[in-house]
Amino acid sequence: MEVGEVTLDWLEANLEGFEWNDKRRTGEAYCPCHDDVGTSMKGLSISEKNGTWLVYCHSCHATLVDIIESQNGVSFSPTVRKTSAEGKDSTRTRTRGMRWWSEKTGVPAVVWERLGCVEHGKGVEFTFATTEQSKVRMPPKEMHWTHEDLDTPALWPYPQDDLPEHVMLVEGESDCGTAHAAGLPFAFAITKGAGGALPPGWAHALSARGAKEITICGDADDSGQRFTARATAEALDAALLVNVIHIDSIVDPFTGVADLNSLWCLCSDMESPLQSFLDAVNLATTQVSSEITATTYEEMLEIAKTEVTWVVNELISPGDKVLLSGPQKAFKTWIMLDLVRAIADGSAFLCEALYTGTSKRNVLIIEEEGSQQQFARRVRRMDLSPDHGKVLVQHRKAFRFTDPDSMSRVIALCREEEIDCVFFDPLQRMIPGVNENDSNETGVVWDEIARLQQALPHVICVVVHHANKTERLTWESTRGSSRHGGEVDLGIFCEKSLLDSSKVRMRIDGRDVHLEMEEGWGFEGTVKITDDDFEIRVSQMQIEDILPAVRGKKNSEEIIKAVGEGHMTRQAIVEATGLSLNTVISKTKALVSEGILIESEGKGRGAREYSVKEEPLD
Repeated sequence: MEVGEVTLDWLEANLEGFEWNDKRRTGEAYCPCHDDVGTSMKGLSISEKNGTWLVYCHSCHATLVDIIESQNGVSFSPTVRKTSAEGKDSTRTRTRGMRWWSEKTGVPAVVWERLGCVEHGKGVEFTFATTEQSKVRMPPKEMHWTHEDLDTPALWPYPQDDLPEHVMLVEGESDCGTAHAAGLPFAFAITKGAGGALPPGWAHALSARGAKEITICGDADDSGQRFTARATAEALDAALLVNVIHIDSIVDPFTGVADLNSLWCLCSDMESPLQSFLDAVNLATTQVSSEITATTYEEMLEIAKTEVTWVVNELISPGDKVLLSGPQKAFKTWIMLDLVRAIADGSAFLCEALYTGTSKRNVLIIEEEGSQQQFARRVRRMDLSPDHGKVLVQHRKAFRFTDPDSMSRVIALCREEEIDCVFFDPLQRMIPGVNENDSNETGVVWDEIARLQQALPHVICVVVHHANKTERLTWESTRGSSRHGGEVDLGIFCEKSLLDSSKVRMRIDGRDVHLEMEEGWGFEGTVKITDDDFEIRVSQMQIEDILPAVRGKKNSEEIIKAVGEGHMTRQAIVEATGLSLNTVISKTKALVSEGILIESEGKGRGAREYSVKEEPLD
C-alpha cells in the first residue's frame, strides 16, 4: 500500500474508532502507532483536501506513512526533534514561520516536522541528527547556515544507518518534503544546491546503508541537468539501479514548473491532485538501464538481412557524413550541385548509373561563397524536374560552426521543412579563427554536426572543403586536421585535369563504398557547362597508372614557369615551386636535354643558371 492508494474505505477498515464528517471532510481515530485505544481523546486527526489525505497523530507525531507501515508490522519510533534557535519546543503551536513554509510548498506542516524541520522566527530551520549545524530559510528567499565554522552536511535529512531499498535524491528541501508528502521513496535533498558537489563516495555510502535503487530528480535548468548527470554516473558506479525524473519532458517550459515541488503545486488545483501528481511523476520517470540497450548477435544477424536504405544507391545512406574535397577551381561546387540533383531529383550522380538517387528528397544548401546571382545561375543549371524534392538555399547568412546559435537555427529549419540532406560550402568560411591543423579546434565542426544528427538522425551532412596543394585524391589531401577523415563515412576527392581543363579526376572512398574497380582506381570525367545546364560524366580509369605521368608533367610546367619569372638557380627554383632539390635537378636536366631550358655557368662558386629557350621568329 502506497500513500497515493489510500482511500476512505481503507482508513475505515484499518483504524479503530474511525469517525468521519463527510461535509467537513475531516475525521478522527485511535492511532495504531502507540497505545491510544480507550483514551478520552482520539489522537489521530484525519482530513482530506483535493484528493490528498493528511493524517497526523498529535501524541506520537506519526503520519500516514507510519500508519501504513504499522499495518505491515513495521514498528514505529517517534522522531526526536530539536528545539528551534529561539529555544522553544518545536511542537508548539505553529506560528508565522511554519505556516509560511507550508503554504509556500503546499506540503502539510506535519510532514516537515516529521523530517526534523522547526520554526525559526519568520522562517524555518532544517536540522540534522548528528550535528549542531542547521540550514535556515527565511521569506522571501533568504538562506543561511547557523554555524559557518562547522562542516555542512551534504544531505538533508542526514541518512540513517538502515535505509529503505529504494531512496530518492532531489535538489532542494522543498522537493524533499514533496516526495515525502506524496509517498514517493524516502527522499534526501542536497543541501548546497546543484552547484555543490556531493561528497566522494556518497552513492557507495547509501548502498552500504541498504539502498539498492535510487530515483534522481534535478531541476529543469542547466545546473539541474548537470547535477542529474553527475549523480546518475556516480550512482551507477556504486551498482545502484538508477531512475531519473525528467521534469522538462512533461511540462511546458513557459509555465515556470522546473522542479518536483512546483509540479506538486501545479497539480493542487486539479480534480485529483495527488493522483495527478503521481501520474505525472510516473510519466516523467525513466530507468537509466532501459535507456542503454544492446543488440544481441542473433538480432544483428536478423538486421543484416534487411535491405539498406540508400539515398544515393550504393553510396549514401540516411545519417551519413560526407566530405567533398579538392583544390581551388576543381569543380567542387559543380560536383556538389550534381549530388544535390541526384538527391532532390532521383537522377544519376556523375551520370554513373550505379549512383542513382533512390527518390526525390528535400535538400538545404548553406552557401558562404560567391555572389547570390552567380550561385543562383548555377542552381538554375541543375534543371530539375517539375516534381523534384524541396531545394532550399541559405546564401551568405553568416553560418558559423563556432556559433551554437547558427546550428540551432539550422536544426529548427531542417525540422520545419523536413530536410533530408544539408550541404555546407565551403568549410573554411564557416570556422573563422579556427586553426585547421589543430584536431581539437576543428573538432567543433563535427561536434556541431553530431548535434544536428542527434536531433535529426536521418539527416545527411555534406561538407565541402579545400585540399592541400601537394597531395591529390587521398584522405591526406584534405587540408588541416586528420579529424575529418576519422569522422566522415564517405570521401569524394577531386582535381582538375592538368592536361585538359575541361576534365576532372575523382576518387570515392568510404566505409561501405561498393566500387566496381580495383584498388587505386578512380574516375576521369568531362565537365560540360552551358548557359542552360551542366553535366559531369565520368568513366572509370586507373589513377595509379596515370598519376606519375601527370605529376611529372605538372612539375616540369612549374619549373618552366619559375625560370620564366626570374628564378634562375636550382635553389631559387626549389623555393619558388616547393619541389624537392632532387626533383629540380632531374627535371632541369631533362628540360635542358629537350631543348626547353638553357643551362649556363652562374656567378660565384660555379652555380648553374637556367633560362627559357626563346622560340625563333618566323
